[in-house]
Amino acid sequence: MKRAELLKRLKLKILLVGDSGAGKTYTSVQIAKAVAEKGGKVLYLDVDDGAVLELMNLPDEVLENIDHENVKDFPHLVSSLRKASQYNLIIIDMIWPHLRQWAREYAKRLYLAQGYYWIGEKKVPIDNPETFTLRGFMYQLPNEKEQEVLHMLRAANAHIVATAYPEQDDAIRNLLYGKFDIVLQLYNTAQGRIAKVIKVRANPQLEGKIMQNHVQALAQRFKEVV
Repeated sequence: MKRAELLKRLKLKILLVGDSGAGKTYTSVQIAKAVAEKGGKVLYLDVDDGAVLELMNLPDEVLENIDHENVKDFPHLVSSLRKASQYNLIIIDMIWPHLRQWAREYAKRLYLAQGYYWIGEKKVPIDNPETFTLRGFMYQLPNEKEQEVLHMLRAANAHIVATAYPEQDDAIRNLLYGKFDIVLQLYNTAQGRIAKVIKVRANPQLEGKIMQNHVQALAQRFKEVV
């Protein structure tokens, strides 16, 4: 077996973390461009159409290979991810904290639809849907929905690039980062865009390294594997 054959079997799972303006969307669009230029099919799942201006910079022949969807809720996200096998690359811009919000909104709708919830073995009716809110013992359901999506990303037969805001909670960070092979923290500095390597599953010694050319490096990597 040759390296080129292994590269074709590899499915990259990459998380780009950073504050607003750090270059998450720019980097994601450049990766999408690299895959689309090679003839690969890209599904760009966008929150609030944040990538539209960046995508408009691409020529029509590249955009023909990119399907753009404005994701607004949990069911839309899940139904889109179920199409993973139809694409070479799926980009989710941004997955966090929106996944948490969507999962909780969806769980609330499920509780309201059934009209009751359980406290231990006690069935409690929901008397006033207008004032109903999730309580501590109700978070198992939205947490399961979060896990469902993260598992879908991990198991998807496609390359995955997701973006997220930085997360300070260790438990959430470990949950989120654990589903990706590569995690990069992006910064926009006076010297330009840089990335700090947070995690590389196959090469832990790279953790902490600063990359000056991460956009070009990632675009080139995806050209190799598509």
